[in-house]
Amino acid sequence: MATPDLGHQQSDKLLDELERRLAAVYRTAGREMQEKIDAYFESFRKRDEQMKALIGTEVNGKTWTEQDYKQWRLAQIGRGSRFEALRDALAERMTKANEVAAAYINDATPGVYSLNRNYTAYTIERVGGNVGFTLWDESTVKRLLKERPDLMPYYPPQRAVKRGIDLEWGKKIISSQLTQSILQGENLKQMADRLQKNIPTMERDSAIRAARTAFTSAQNAGRMDSYKAAEDMGVKVYKQWVATKDGRTRHSHRRLDGETVAWDAKFSNGCRYPGDPQGKPAEVYNCRCTMRTVEKPGIEAESRQMRVRDPKTGRNVLVNGMTYFEWERWVQSRG
Repeated sequence: MATPDLGHQQSDKLLDELERRLAAVYRTAGREMQEKIDAYFESFRKRDEQMKALIGTEVNGKTWTEQDYKQWRLAQIGRGSRFEALRDALAERMTKANEVAAAYINDATPGVYSLNRNYTAYTIERVGGNVGFTLWDESTVKRLLKERPDLMPYYPPQRAVKRGIDLEWGKKIISSQLTQSILQGENLKQMADRLQKNIPTMERDSAIRAARTAFTSAQNAGRMDSYKAAEDMGVKVYKQWVATKDGRTRHSHRRLDGETVAWDAKFSNGCRYPGDPQGKPAEVYNCRCTMRTVEKPGIEAESRQMRVRDPKTGRNVLVNGMTYFEWERWVQSRG
């Protein structure tokens, strides 16, 4: 049945470590942004209080009303040179954070590729015997990427930050967040909190989704290259789709769990492997699935046991391999 293997488990550990590093990058950016945001809103607060205090008094020959004050506030906040300076500074800081995040992702993926290429070679040799695989290390992958830029679909320049585009996009996001605050009638503190919290969180979540997509693609591209090498050496193997066993797995991938096809065939969703850049975006982006080696349909090259968390005890237990829906029923029965 479709159960995660050791190579996938090791890849998940690397991804967890990367996600923690990415989160730290955006936490730091958020703290630095907060200083700029606080300074801007403190300056605006003083002017805002002055204009609000004028309600009921004569200004330029007419009585200043609450409606006049609100219109002034709407026209001033989120506009003018002070806001543009804040917007540009925030966009610049987030772009720098995105560049660091992209560098972290790009630095990690060659190791994931080599890990899974080598692990799949091991599983193939369990089927066909010692057929002469050459193990690759991370430096080998990085060297080959210069000659074969298509080796990993989401590696630079594909994953490079486009600085000009990122800056402009960041400016639009910042303006949009402030506009939402105004339309919802938020006070200055709520506006500041929205900018300080939402923007780094949005960028962090986007970076983590990008990391998952890149890891999934590198992991399974490495496995596909080992399948190709095996075919060249006269060893025929099959591949099996393995869905991640949790509530975030998309429905179409739950249905694919356990599907077995020839190594060079497409799965029923049109992907050659999880994270396939030639697949439909809805089937690829943020995918966390993997493949495992199968000798023949119904005969697996690896152990069918898997570790899962028992919802009753909270402990990990060893069980026989399950499809996604078998796992789901097992969890429900233990609840």
